[in-house]
This record gives sequence, structure tokens and C-alpha cells, in this order.
Amino acid sequence: MKKSLFYLISFILFAIFFIFFQEFTFKYISKYFAEKKTYDFIKKYINETNHVRSHVDYSVCTENNKPQCLLFNKIENEKKKNIVLINGDSWAQTLIPINNEKKILTKFSKKNKIEFVLAGTSSYSFSPMLSQLRILKRDWNIESDFIISIFDQTDIGDEICRYKDLRKINSSGDIIVNKFGKKYLNEVYNYSHFLQRHAIFYSNDLKFIKLAKLINLQIKKKDVSILKLKCSFDVIQNYLIEPISDQDKVYIQNIINQYIEKVFQSKRIKKLLIVTHPHKQHFQGIYKIDIGDIIEEVVINSLYSDRIILINFTKNNLLNVNDFIVEDPASHLKTKSYPKYINHILKILNEQIK
Repeated sequence: MKKSLFYLISFILFAIFFIFFQEFTFKYISKYFAEKKTYDFIKKYINETNHVRSHVDYSVCTENNKPQCLLFNKIENEKKKNIVLINGDSWAQTLIPINNEKKILTKFSKKNKIEFVLAGTSSYSFSPMLSQLRILKRDWNIESDFIISIFDQTDIGDEICRYKDLRKINSSGDIIVNKFGKKYLNEVYNYSHFLQRHAIFYSNDLKFIKLAKLINLQIKKKDVSILKLKCSFDVIQNYLIEPISDQDKVYIQNIINQYIEKVFQSKRIKKLLIVTHPHKQHFQGIYKIDIGDIIEEVVINSLYSDRIILINFTKNNLLNVNDFIVEDPASHLKTKSYPKYINHILKILNEQIK
């Protein structure tokens, strides 16, 4: 009798400890998981744009405007006369924290009755930007009077290395960029591990089963970390260092032309402002290719050339090697250099909206 009572008490104590440990552990790890609505958002849209903004980047995403801030932010203006969309890669995305600090776009918005839609996303290039435009119209009814497309030098490598094999035309004739799947698991924008973790976390399994599955998944992830990257930054850079092949150049020209044609399918678009800029490696003689030259060739022969404004910072000498972050191989601007970059673009925009 005493032995049975001892076992019963021991079992109860163990059960209490197990439940407490399970709840404590689950509560602790929950902070390392995105909210359910954010997870659902990412899972949905990476099937069309390959990736979205980082959900942990609170310089562009705050708790009160998730999850759509993973695709875009707005500087709203109730008296708006024009809507201006700014898209592109990290150069365009950086405008959000810069504006939060300097209020350059906010002041311009108030003065000129402009509503800005800021859709810049790291490593976006022509193809994901195009898919993003369609999503903004389809799911948020966002259409613009003017589009400012900021194209980076690395868009050449991104298109050829990252997106070429993932770029598809769906049954409606729309261009989408699929997510990385089981292939290239170690790529920067491969969400496979993220999706697997969150699928377990938000499943209907008991918590201790979830914990066991998560531990097992984390162990397996170590094997992935040793895989070679297909599109390392060295590979992306090489498209700017070595002469571009005729085949690759024609491919990029076709992609650019498709982007322009799709943009102007919207009858609302008045002007497309295309912004390009050098990297510090151009000043150093390392990069031999300038994407601005390729874009200019396409625009000259475009049916929409009279509605496209080219803003090429390589030709206006506003930027110099000292404007770039010294230790950044991706060659982004220093925070103090961004205002002259933004203000020049806004000066050209101002000339078009008057």
C-alpha cells in the first residue's frame, strides 16, 4: 500500500514537473517564432515573389502594421493628388528607416500632396518586382500614377543566378518567381526551414510532440549548413566583373523590356522613373559592367521611351567612393550620404508631377 502511494505521488510530481517544464519551455521558444498571421503571409506570398522582407526587421516592420509591411509601407496623405510607388532592392528598402530618421519623403509628401507606397525589398530585381506590382494591385488595390524603380547593379546576377530557374509565367500570363524549395537549402532566401519550424509550432500536436519534432528538425539543419551556396555574393558580383556574355545580355534585356511593358499595361501610369547608381567597385575599376547602360539601350528602343525618365547616378557625378560604407562588399551608401541620393530623385520627380 505504501509503495503504491509512493509511486502515485512520484507520478503526480513528475507529471506536474513535466507539465511545468513543457509550458515554460514552449513559452520561452515562442518568442523565436513569427506570429501566425505573419507566418501565413510569408507562406502565401513567397510562392509569387520568392521572398519578402525579414519579419524581424523592425526598421521597416512594426507590430502595428504587420504583416503587409513585409511587402510595402505607406506614407499616406489624405489630400493626395498622386500616388508614387518606389520599388527596388535594399537601396529602395533603406529609404524607409532613412525617412523615419530624416523625414525626407514625409516632408515631400505633405508639400506636394503625394502618397508614397514604399515597396523596396532586399535582393528584388525585375522579376520579383513585377510580381509584387501585380500583388499590390490584386490584394490591396494599389495602383500608382508614378513608379520610381531603383535598379541595383546586382540585379544582373540576381536575375540570372537566383531567379532564372524559378521565374514562371502562370495561366493568366503573369510573371511569378517561385520560392526556393528543397533544392539549394542553404540559399539566403530559402524559407524551407522557416516553414517547417512554423508548421510544427502551429500544428495541432501536443506540445511535447512539437518540442520533440522541433529538436529533431534543428539537428537535421546542421547538415544543411555545410552545403555550398549556389548564389553566393561572389557569384553575383562576377556578373559585373567579367564581360557579360551575349546570351546573358539578351536575357537581361528581354527581362527589362518585359518589366517596362507590364508596368505600362496600367493605364494610370504617367511616368516610370528608372534609377541606377554605381557601386564603389566601379570607382575602383573592379566592376566593368554598368546596369544603367543596359537599361538605357532597352529604353531607347522601347515603345514607351517618351514616358520613361532615366536617372543614372553614374552620369551626374553626385556620388563618389567616399559615399559608400567602407566594409560593405554590397556597396550600400552611408546613412549621411542617402539624403543627397533621395533628394536628387525627388527633384526629378517634382519636375514630372508639375
